[in-house]
Amino acid sequence: MTKEMLELLLSEGEGFTLEYKKTVSKKLTTELVAFANSRGGKILFGVDDNGTIIGINNKDKNIIKSQIQDAAYNCEPPITIHLTEFENIIIATIPEGNNKPYQCSGGFYTRIGPNSQKLTRNEIITFIQNEGHIRWDEQAYTVFPSEIIFDKTLLNTYLKKANISSDLPYIHILANLRCALLQDNLQLTNAGYLFFGKLPELSMTYTGITCALYKGTDKLTVLDRKDFQEDAVSNIENAMIFLKRNINLRYEFSPDSLQRKEIPEIPYEALREAVINAVTHRDYTDKGPCTMIEIFDDRIEISNPGGLPVSLKPEDFGFKSIPRNQVIAEMMLRIDYIEKMGTGIKKMRDLCKESGNPEPEFNFSGFFTVVFRKVEQMLPEKSSEKSSEKSSEKSSEKSSEKSSEKSSEKIIALITKEPRLSAREIAKIIGLTDRAVEKQIAKLKTENKIKRIGPAKGGYWEIVK
Repeated sequence: MTKEMLELLLSEGEGFTLEYKKTVSKKLTTELVAFANSRGGKILFGVDDNGTIIGINNKDKNIIKSQIQDAAYNCEPPITIHLTEFENIIIATIPEGNNKPYQCSGGFYTRIGPNSQKLTRNEIITFIQNEGHIRWDEQAYTVFPSEIIFDKTLLNTYLKKANISSDLPYIHILANLRCALLQDNLQLTNAGYLFFGKLPELSMTYTGITCALYKGTDKLTVLDRKDFQEDAVSNIENAMIFLKRNINLRYEFSPDSLQRKEIPEIPYEALREAVINAVTHRDYTDKGPCTMIEIFDDRIEISNPGGLPVSLKPEDFGFKSIPRNQVIAEMMLRIDYIEKMGTGIKKMRDLCKESGNPEPEFNFSGFFTVVFRKVEQMLPEKSSEKSSEKSSEKSSEKSSEKSSEKSSEKIIALITKEPRLSAREIAKIIGLTDRAVEKQIAKLKTENKIKRIGPAKGGYWEIVK
Protein backbone atom coordinates (compact mmCIF):
# COMPACT_ATOMS: atom_id res chain seq x y z
CA MET A 1 0.00 0.00 0.00
CA THR A 2 1.27 3.46 -0.91
CA LYS A 3 -0.01 6.87 0.07
CA GLU A 4 -1.33 7.41 -3.44
CA MET A 5 -3.24 4.10 -3.35
CA LEU A 6 -4.73 4.96 0.03
CA GLU A 7 -5.83 8.38 -1.19
CA LEU A 8 -7.46 6.75 -4.19
CA LEU A 9 -9.40 4.33 -1.96
CA LEU A 10 -10.54 7.16 0.28
CA SER A 11 -11.59 9.28 -2.70
CA GLU A 12 -13.75 6.47 -4.11
CA GLY A 13 -15.97 6.22 -1.05
CA GLU A 14 -17.71 3.08 0.19
CA GLY A 15 -18.97 0.84 -2.59
CA PHE A 16 -19.41 -2.69 -3.86
CA THR A 17 -15.83 -3.69 -2.98
CA LEU A 18 -14.90 -1.16 -0.28
CA GLU A 19 -16.04 -0.61 3.32
CA TYR A 20 -14.85 1.85 6.03
CA LYS A 21 -14.89 1.02 9.77
CA LYS A 22 -13.67 2.96 12.79
CA THR A 23 -12.93 -0.29 14.63
CA VAL A 24 -14.17 -3.88 14.93
CA SER A 25 -17.95 -4.17 15.48
CA LYS A 26 -20.43 -7.00 15.95
CA LYS A 27 -21.43 -6.66 12.28
CA LEU A 28 -17.94 -7.53 11.02
CA THR A 29 -18.83 -11.15 10.19
CA THR A 30 -21.73 -9.83 8.09
CA GLU A 31 -19.35 -7.71 6.00
CA LEU A 32 -16.82 -10.53 5.62
CA VAL A 33 -19.48 -13.00 4.45
CA ALA A 34 -20.99 -10.46 2.05
CA PHE A 35 -17.64 -9.76 0.38
CA ALA A 36 -16.73 -13.46 0.17
CA ASN A 37 -20.11 -14.28 -1.40
CA SER A 38 -19.68 -11.47 -3.95
CA ARG A 39 -16.51 -10.39 -5.75
CA GLY A 40 -14.35 -9.80 -2.69
CA GLY A 41 -13.27 -6.41 -1.34
CA LYS A 42 -11.37 -4.40 1.26
CA ILE A 43 -12.27 -3.08 4.72
CA LEU A 44 -10.28 -0.10 6.01
CA PHE A 45 -10.17 0.01 9.83
CA GLY A 46 -9.49 3.40 11.34
CA VAL A 47 -11.61 5.31 8.82
CA ASP A 48 -15.07 6.77 9.49
CA ASP A 49 -18.06 6.62 7.13
CA ASN A 50 -17.10 9.89 5.47
CA GLY A 51 -13.65 8.62 4.52
CA THR A 52 -11.86 10.61 7.21
CA ILE A 53 -8.86 8.88 8.77
CA ILE A 54 -9.21 8.67 12.54
CA GLY A 55 -6.51 6.03 12.94
CA ILE A 56 -5.91 3.19 15.41
CA ASN A 57 -3.55 3.37 18.37
CA ASN A 58 -0.46 1.21 18.11
CA LYS A 59 -1.28 -0.55 21.38
CA ASP A 60 -4.70 -1.59 19.98
CA LYS A 61 -3.53 -2.83 16.57
CA ASN A 62 -2.68 -6.39 17.60
CA ILE A 63 -5.96 -6.74 19.51
CA ILE A 64 -7.97 -5.53 16.53
CA LYS A 65 -6.09 -7.84 14.13
CA SER A 66 -6.86 -10.76 16.42
CA GLN A 67 -10.54 -9.81 16.52
CA ILE A 68 -10.68 -9.60 12.72
CA GLN A 69 -9.04 -13.04 12.35
CA ASP A 70 -11.48 -14.52 14.91
CA ALA A 71 -14.45 -13.07 13.02
CA ALA A 72 -13.21 -14.58 9.74
CA TYR A 73 -12.65 -17.96 11.42
CA ASN A 74 -16.16 -17.97 12.90
CA CYS A 75 -17.79 -17.71 9.48
CA GLU A 76 -19.06 -20.93 7.91
CA PRO A 77 -16.96 -22.05 6.14
CA PRO A 78 -14.04 -20.01 7.56
CA ILE A 79 -12.91 -17.12 5.36
CA THR A 80 -9.26 -16.55 4.51
CA ILE A 81 -8.33 -12.88 4.74
CA HIS A 82 -5.10 -10.86 4.35
CA LEU A 83 -4.23 -8.13 6.87
CA THR A 84 -1.81 -5.29 6.17
CA GLU A 85 -1.02 -1.96 7.83
CA PHE A 86 -0.35 1.48 6.46
CA GLU A 87 0.59 4.10 9.01
CA ASN A 88 -2.30 3.96 11.53
CA ILE A 89 -4.79 2.10 9.31
CA ILE A 90 -5.44 -1.69 9.16
CA ILE A 91 -6.49 -3.01 5.77
CA ALA A 92 -8.36 -6.33 5.55
CA THR A 93 -8.46 -7.80 2.04
CA ILE A 94 -11.21 -10.40 1.51
CA PRO A 95 -10.90 -12.42 -1.72
CA GLU A 96 -13.92 -13.78 -3.51
CA GLY A 97 -14.70 -17.12 -1.87
CA ASN A 98 -13.97 -20.44 -3.55
CA ASN A 99 -16.50 -22.31 -1.43
CA LYS A 100 -19.68 -20.24 -1.64
CA PRO A 101 -22.08 -19.66 -0.03
CA TYR A 102 -20.60 -18.35 3.22
CA GLN A 103 -22.71 -17.57 6.25
CA CYS A 104 -22.37 -15.98 9.68
CA SER A 105 -24.55 -16.33 12.77
CA GLY A 106 -26.97 -13.82 11.26
CA GLY A 107 -27.46 -15.74 8.00
CA PHE A 108 -26.30 -15.43 4.37
CA TYR A 109 -25.29 -12.03 2.99
CA THR A 110 -24.08 -10.58 -0.29
CA ARG A 111 -23.05 -7.13 -1.49
CA ILE A 112 -25.67 -4.92 -3.14
CA GLY A 113 -23.91 -1.70 -4.09
CA PRO A 114 -22.27 -0.27 -0.93
CA ASN A 115 -24.43 -2.35 1.41
CA SER A 116 -24.42 -5.91 2.75
CA GLN A 117 -27.83 -7.44 2.02
CA LYS A 118 -29.26 -10.48 3.79
CA LEU A 119 -30.55 -13.18 1.41
CA THR A 120 -34.07 -14.54 1.66
CA ARG A 121 -34.76 -18.27 1.51
CA ASN A 122 -35.53 -18.22 -2.23
CA GLU A 123 -32.51 -16.03 -2.92
CA ILE A 124 -30.31 -18.52 -1.05
CA ILE A 125 -31.66 -21.38 -3.20
CA THR A 126 -31.04 -19.41 -6.39
CA PHE A 127 -27.59 -18.35 -5.20
CA ILE A 128 -26.55 -21.93 -4.45
CA GLN A 129 -27.84 -23.19 -7.78
CA ASN A 130 -26.17 -20.40 -9.75
CA GLU A 131 -22.87 -21.17 -8.08
CA GLY A 132 -23.18 -24.73 -9.40
CA HIS A 133 -23.21 -26.53 -6.06
CA ILE A 134 -26.74 -27.91 -6.31
CA ARG A 135 -28.42 -28.36 -9.66
CA TRP A 136 -32.12 -29.14 -9.90
CA ASP A 137 -31.68 -31.92 -12.45
CA GLU A 138 -29.14 -33.76 -10.24
CA GLN A 139 -31.31 -33.77 -7.12
CA ALA A 140 -33.22 -36.90 -6.07
CA TYR A 141 -36.88 -37.05 -7.09
CA THR A 142 -38.82 -37.77 -3.88
CA VAL A 143 -42.51 -37.01 -4.55
CA PHE A 144 -43.46 -40.59 -5.46
CA PRO A 145 -41.48 -43.85 -5.09
CA SER A 146 -39.28 -44.25 -8.15
CA GLU A 147 -40.29 -47.93 -8.64
CA ILE A 148 -43.90 -46.81 -9.17
CA ILE A 149 -43.26 -43.77 -11.31
CA PHE A 150 -40.49 -45.13 -13.58
CA ASP A 151 -41.59 -45.98 -17.16
CA LYS A 152 -39.24 -48.55 -18.67
CA THR A 153 -40.84 -48.13 -22.12
CA LEU A 154 -39.74 -44.49 -22.19
CA LEU A 155 -36.21 -45.56 -21.29
CA ASN A 156 -36.08 -48.16 -24.08
CA THR A 157 -37.39 -45.62 -26.60
CA TYR A 158 -34.73 -43.14 -25.52
CA LEU A 159 -31.93 -45.74 -25.71
CA LYS A 160 -32.90 -46.52 -29.30
CA LYS A 161 -32.87 -42.82 -30.21
CA ALA A 162 -29.47 -42.40 -28.57
CA ASN A 163 -28.11 -45.66 -30.01
CA ILE A 164 -27.22 -46.91 -26.51
CA SER A 165 -27.10 -50.62 -25.68
CA SER A 166 -29.74 -51.89 -23.26
CA ASP A 167 -27.72 -54.94 -22.14
CA LEU A 168 -26.92 -53.57 -18.66
CA PRO A 169 -29.48 -53.59 -15.80
CA TYR A 170 -31.65 -50.51 -16.20
CA ILE A 171 -30.58 -49.13 -12.80
CA HIS A 172 -26.98 -49.01 -14.00
CA ILE A 173 -28.00 -47.47 -17.32
CA LEU A 174 -29.93 -44.74 -15.50
CA ALA A 175 -26.98 -44.12 -13.18
CA ASN A 176 -24.62 -43.84 -16.17
CA LEU A 177 -26.99 -41.30 -17.71
CA ARG A 178 -26.96 -39.44 -14.36
CA CYS A 179 -30.72 -39.94 -14.20
CA ALA A 180 -30.62 -42.07 -11.04
CA LEU A 181 -28.52 -42.38 -7.91
CA LEU A 182 -26.51 -45.60 -7.73
CA GLN A 183 -27.84 -47.42 -4.67
CA ASP A 184 -29.59 -50.69 -3.77
CA ASN A 185 -33.06 -49.53 -4.80
CA LEU A 186 -34.08 -47.32 -7.73
CA GLN A 187 -33.87 -43.60 -6.95
CA LEU A 188 -34.53 -41.36 -9.92
CA THR A 189 -33.15 -37.85 -10.08
CA ASN A 190 -35.32 -34.96 -11.25
CA ALA A 191 -33.77 -35.34 -14.72
CA GLY A 192 -34.62 -39.04 -14.67
CA TYR A 193 -38.21 -38.24 -13.82
CA LEU A 194 -38.39 -35.56 -16.51
CA PHE A 195 -37.40 -38.08 -19.20
CA PHE A 196 -38.68 -41.40 -17.84
CA GLY A 197 -41.43 -40.65 -15.31
CA LYS A 198 -45.12 -41.48 -15.53
CA LEU A 199 -47.91 -38.99 -14.88
CA PRO A 200 -45.87 -35.81 -14.45
CA GLU A 201 -49.12 -33.84 -14.13
CA LEU A 202 -49.51 -35.26 -10.62
CA SER A 203 -46.38 -33.70 -9.17
CA MET A 204 -44.54 -31.52 -11.69
CA THR A 205 -47.08 -29.57 -13.71
CA TYR A 206 -44.55 -26.77 -14.13
CA THR A 207 -42.31 -28.99 -16.27
CA GLY A 208 -44.87 -29.14 -19.10
CA ILE A 209 -45.46 -26.94 -22.14
CA THR A 210 -48.55 -24.79 -22.68
CA CYS A 211 -49.36 -23.86 -26.28
CA ALA A 212 -51.89 -21.15 -27.17
CA LEU A 213 -53.25 -19.67 -30.39
CA TYR A 214 -54.70 -16.15 -30.14
CA LYS A 215 -56.90 -14.05 -32.33
CA GLY A 216 -55.13 -10.85 -33.28
CA THR A 217 -51.96 -9.51 -31.70
CA ASP A 218 -52.89 -9.68 -28.00
CA LYS A 219 -54.12 -12.28 -25.52
CA LEU A 220 -57.78 -11.27 -25.36
CA THR A 221 -59.23 -14.12 -27.42
CA VAL A 222 -57.88 -17.69 -27.24
CA LEU A 223 -58.71 -19.76 -30.32
CA ASP A 224 -56.91 -22.94 -29.29
CA ARG A 225 -54.93 -24.18 -26.29
CA LYS A 226 -53.10 -27.39 -25.46
CA ASP A 227 -51.27 -28.34 -22.25
CA PHE A 228 -48.66 -31.05 -22.73
CA GLN A 229 -47.69 -32.86 -19.52
CA GLU A 230 -45.66 -35.86 -20.65
CA ASP A 231 -41.96 -36.70 -20.69
CA ALA A 232 -39.56 -34.04 -21.98
CA VAL A 233 -39.12 -35.54 -25.47
CA SER A 234 -42.87 -36.08 -26.01
CA ASN A 235 -43.60 -32.52 -24.87
CA ILE A 236 -41.21 -31.16 -27.49
CA GLU A 237 -42.69 -33.29 -30.28
CA ASN A 238 -46.28 -32.44 -29.32
CA ALA A 239 -45.45 -28.75 -29.18
CA MET A 240 -44.04 -28.93 -32.72
CA ILE A 241 -47.21 -30.63 -33.95
CA PHE A 242 -49.25 -27.77 -32.46
CA LEU A 243 -47.01 -25.20 -34.15
CA LYS A 244 -47.17 -26.88 -37.55
CA ARG A 245 -50.93 -27.12 -37.33
CA ASN A 246 -51.40 -23.45 -36.55
CA ILE A 247 -48.95 -21.50 -38.69
CA ASN A 248 -49.54 -20.29 -42.23
CA LEU A 249 -47.98 -21.81 -45.33
CA ARG A 250 -47.24 -20.66 -48.83
CA TYR A 251 -46.37 -22.87 -51.76
CA GLU A 252 -43.58 -22.78 -54.32
CA PHE A 253 -43.85 -24.61 -57.63
CA SER A 254 -40.84 -25.57 -59.70
CA PRO A 255 -41.22 -25.87 -63.51
CA ASP A 256 -38.98 -28.95 -63.29
CA SER A 257 -41.37 -30.78 -60.96
CA LEU A 258 -45.11 -31.02 -60.43
CA GLN A 259 -44.56 -31.36 -56.69
CA ARG A 260 -45.38 -28.26 -54.69
CA LYS A 261 -43.08 -27.16 -51.86
CA GLU A 262 -44.57 -25.99 -48.57
CA ILE A 263 -42.91 -22.89 -47.09
CA PRO A 264 -43.90 -22.14 -43.45
CA GLU A 265 -44.10 -18.52 -42.33
CA ILE A 266 -41.42 -19.29 -39.70
CA PRO A 267 -38.84 -22.04 -40.47
CA TYR A 268 -39.78 -25.23 -38.63
CA GLU A 269 -36.17 -25.90 -37.63
CA ALA A 270 -35.82 -22.45 -36.06
CA LEU A 271 -38.98 -23.02 -34.02
CA ARG A 272 -37.84 -26.49 -33.02
CA GLU A 273 -34.48 -25.12 -31.86
CA ALA A 274 -36.28 -22.56 -29.69
CA VAL A 275 -38.62 -25.16 -28.15
CA ILE A 276 -35.75 -27.53 -27.32
CA ASN A 277 -33.76 -24.61 -25.90
CA ALA A 278 -36.69 -23.64 -23.66
CA VAL A 279 -37.09 -27.17 -22.26
CA THR A 280 -33.35 -27.69 -21.80
CA HIS A 281 -32.37 -24.41 -20.19
CA ARG A 282 -35.42 -23.27 -18.21
CA ASP A 283 -35.14 -22.64 -14.47
CA TYR A 284 -36.86 -25.66 -12.96
CA THR A 285 -36.52 -24.32 -9.43
CA ASP A 286 -39.26 -21.84 -10.39
CA LYS A 287 -42.31 -24.06 -9.88
CA GLY A 288 -44.84 -21.52 -11.08
CA PRO A 289 -45.16 -20.96 -14.84
CA CYS A 290 -44.77 -23.55 -17.58
CA THR A 291 -42.80 -23.14 -20.76
CA MET A 292 -45.09 -21.14 -23.06
CA ILE A 293 -45.58 -21.20 -26.84
CA GLU A 294 -47.89 -18.42 -28.00
CA ILE A 295 -49.00 -17.81 -31.60
CA PHE A 296 -50.28 -14.36 -32.56
CA ASP A 297 -51.22 -12.95 -35.95
CA ASP A 298 -47.91 -11.11 -36.28
CA ARG A 299 -45.48 -13.20 -34.22
CA ILE A 300 -44.70 -16.39 -32.31
CA GLU A 301 -43.31 -16.15 -28.77
CA ILE A 302 -41.56 -19.02 -26.97
CA SER A 303 -40.67 -18.32 -23.34
CA ASN A 304 -39.44 -20.15 -20.27
CA PRO A 305 -38.71 -19.15 -16.65
CA GLY A 306 -35.13 -18.10 -15.98
CA GLY A 307 -32.96 -15.55 -17.74
CA LEU A 308 -29.31 -16.11 -18.55
CA PRO A 309 -27.26 -18.22 -16.12
CA VAL A 310 -25.27 -15.96 -13.79
CA SER A 311 -21.97 -17.17 -15.23
CA LEU A 312 -22.99 -16.27 -18.81
CA LYS A 313 -22.38 -12.62 -19.62
CA PRO A 314 -24.86 -10.88 -21.97
CA GLU A 315 -22.05 -10.13 -24.44
CA ASP A 316 -21.28 -13.87 -24.67
CA PHE A 317 -24.89 -14.79 -25.42
CA GLY A 318 -25.12 -16.75 -28.65
CA PHE A 319 -21.40 -17.56 -28.65
CA LYS A 320 -20.82 -19.63 -25.52
CA SER A 321 -22.73 -22.55 -24.03
CA ILE A 322 -23.18 -22.61 -20.24
CA PRO A 323 -26.12 -24.93 -19.53
CA ARG A 324 -28.15 -24.28 -16.40
CA ASN A 325 -29.19 -27.95 -16.34
CA GLN A 326 -26.11 -30.01 -17.13
CA VAL A 327 -27.77 -33.45 -17.08
CA ILE A 328 -30.77 -32.38 -19.17
CA ALA A 329 -28.41 -30.83 -21.73
CA GLU A 330 -26.41 -34.07 -21.89
CA MET A 331 -29.60 -36.08 -22.39
CA MET A 332 -30.65 -33.82 -25.27
CA LEU A 333 -27.17 -34.04 -26.75
CA ARG A 334 -27.25 -37.86 -26.81
CA ILE A 335 -30.31 -37.86 -29.08
CA ASP A 336 -28.96 -35.03 -31.27
CA TYR A 337 -31.53 -32.48 -30.10
CA ILE A 338 -28.79 -29.99 -29.22
CA GLU A 339 -25.10 -29.56 -30.02
CA LYS A 340 -24.05 -28.06 -26.66
CA MET A 341 -21.60 -25.76 -28.40
CA GLY A 342 -23.47 -22.48 -28.19
CA THR A 343 -24.60 -22.72 -31.84
CA GLY A 344 -28.36 -22.85 -31.28
CA ILE A 345 -28.89 -19.08 -31.24
CA LYS A 346 -26.84 -18.60 -34.39
CA LYS A 347 -28.76 -21.43 -36.06
CA MET A 348 -32.10 -19.72 -35.34
CA ARG A 349 -30.79 -16.43 -36.70
CA ASP A 350 -29.35 -18.02 -39.85
CA LEU A 351 -32.51 -20.04 -40.60
CA CYS A 352 -34.72 -16.96 -40.33
CA LYS A 353 -32.36 -14.90 -42.45
CA GLU A 354 -32.19 -17.56 -45.18
CA SER A 355 -35.99 -17.76 -45.36
CA GLY A 356 -36.40 -14.00 -45.66
CA ASN A 357 -37.72 -13.56 -42.11
CA PRO A 358 -36.54 -10.97 -39.59
CA GLU A 359 -33.97 -12.28 -37.14
CA PRO A 360 -35.54 -13.55 -33.90
CA GLU A 361 -35.58 -11.21 -30.91
CA PHE A 362 -34.22 -12.41 -27.55
CA ASN A 363 -35.16 -11.10 -24.13
CA PHE A 364 -33.67 -12.58 -20.97
CA SER A 365 -34.85 -10.39 -18.08
CA GLY A 366 -36.43 -12.84 -15.62
CA PHE A 367 -37.89 -14.97 -18.40
CA PHE A 368 -36.04 -16.09 -21.49
CA THR A 369 -38.20 -15.20 -24.50
CA VAL A 370 -37.68 -15.70 -28.23
CA VAL A 371 -39.90 -13.68 -30.57
CA PHE A 372 -40.25 -14.73 -34.21
CA ARG A 373 -41.79 -11.96 -36.32
CA LYS A 374 -43.91 -13.02 -39.29
CA VAL A 375 -43.21 -11.51 -42.68
CA GLU A 376 -45.93 -9.21 -43.99
CA GLN A 377 -46.78 -11.41 -46.98
CA MET A 378 -47.71 -14.28 -44.70
CA LEU A 379 -49.99 -12.42 -42.28
CA PRO A 380 -53.60 -13.69 -42.31
CA GLU A 381 -56.49 -11.31 -42.96
CA LYS A 382 -58.50 -12.86 -40.14
CA SER A 383 -56.73 -14.72 -37.35
CA SER A 384 -59.76 -16.96 -36.75
CA GLU A 385 -59.36 -18.57 -40.17
CA LYS A 386 -56.66 -21.16 -39.55
CA SER A 387 -57.37 -24.05 -41.88
CA SER A 388 -54.48 -24.88 -44.17
CA GLU A 389 -56.59 -24.15 -47.26
CA LYS A 390 -57.57 -20.65 -46.13
CA SER A 391 -54.11 -19.76 -44.92
CA SER A 392 -52.56 -20.95 -48.17
CA GLU A 393 -55.07 -18.92 -50.17
CA LYS A 394 -54.30 -15.77 -48.18
CA SER A 395 -50.55 -16.22 -48.32
CA SER A 396 -50.69 -16.97 -52.03
CA GLU A 397 -52.33 -13.61 -52.75
CA LYS A 398 -48.83 -12.18 -52.91
CA SER A 399 -47.71 -15.04 -55.11
CA SER A 400 -50.35 -14.06 -57.68
CA GLU A 401 -48.14 -11.11 -58.54
CA LYS A 402 -45.73 -13.46 -60.32
CA SER A 403 -45.33 -12.91 -64.01
CA SER A 404 -48.18 -14.05 -66.24
CA GLU A 405 -45.77 -16.01 -68.36
CA LYS A 406 -44.49 -18.19 -65.48
CA SER A 407 -47.99 -18.87 -64.18
CA SER A 408 -49.16 -19.86 -67.66
CA GLU A 409 -46.26 -22.28 -68.04
CA LYS A 410 -47.14 -23.97 -64.75
CA ILE A 411 -50.80 -24.31 -65.71
CA ILE A 412 -49.94 -25.80 -69.10
CA ALA A 413 -47.48 -28.24 -67.49
CA LEU A 414 -50.15 -29.37 -65.00
CA ILE A 415 -53.01 -29.92 -67.45
CA THR A 416 -50.67 -31.66 -69.87
CA LYS A 417 -50.17 -34.33 -67.23
CA GLU A 418 -53.62 -34.13 -65.58
CA PRO A 419 -56.18 -32.82 -68.14
CA ARG A 420 -59.13 -33.23 -65.74
CA LEU A 421 -57.80 -30.85 -63.06
CA SER A 422 -60.23 -28.10 -62.07
CA ALA A 423 -59.19 -24.47 -61.71
CA ARG A 424 -59.47 -24.77 -57.93
CA GLU A 425 -57.21 -27.85 -57.87
CA ILE A 426 -54.67 -26.07 -60.05
CA ALA A 427 -54.77 -23.07 -57.70
CA LYS A 428 -54.03 -25.25 -54.67
CA ILE A 429 -51.08 -26.94 -56.36
CA ILE A 430 -49.28 -23.88 -57.67
CA GLY A 431 -50.13 -21.58 -54.76
CA LEU A 432 -52.33 -18.98 -56.45
CA THR A 433 -55.87 -17.88 -55.66
CA ASP A 434 -58.80 -19.41 -57.57
CA ARG A 435 -59.47 -16.05 -59.15
CA ALA A 436 -55.86 -15.65 -60.33
CA VAL A 437 -55.88 -19.12 -61.94
CA GLU A 438 -59.24 -18.51 -63.65
CA LYS A 439 -57.82 -15.28 -65.03
CA GLN A 440 -54.75 -17.11 -66.40
CA ILE A 441 -56.90 -19.88 -67.91
CA ALA A 442 -59.11 -17.31 -69.63
CA LYS A 443 -56.00 -15.68 -71.06
CA LEU A 444 -54.65 -19.02 -72.33
CA LYS A 445 -57.98 -19.77 -73.99
CA THR A 446 -58.00 -16.32 -75.62
CA GLU A 447 -54.48 -16.95 -76.91
CA ASN A 448 -55.73 -20.28 -78.28
CA LYS A 449 -53.21 -22.27 -76.25
CA ILE A 450 -55.75 -24.45 -74.46
CA LYS A 451 -59.41 -25.31 -74.87
CA ARG A 452 -62.07 -26.96 -72.78
CA ILE A 453 -63.60 -30.24 -73.99
CA GLY A 454 -66.94 -31.04 -72.40
CA PRO A 455 -68.76 -29.38 -69.51
CA ALA A 456 -67.16 -27.70 -66.50
CA LYS A 457 -67.83 -30.84 -64.46
CA GLY A 458 -66.75 -34.04 -66.14
CA GLY A 459 -64.88 -32.39 -68.99
CA TYR A 460 -61.15 -31.99 -69.56
CA TRP A 461 -58.50 -29.64 -70.93
CA GLU A 462 -56.74 -30.01 -74.25
CA ILE A 463 -53.51 -28.35 -75.29
CA VAL A 464 -53.83 -26.65 -78.68
CA LYS A 465 -50.88 -27.71 -80.81
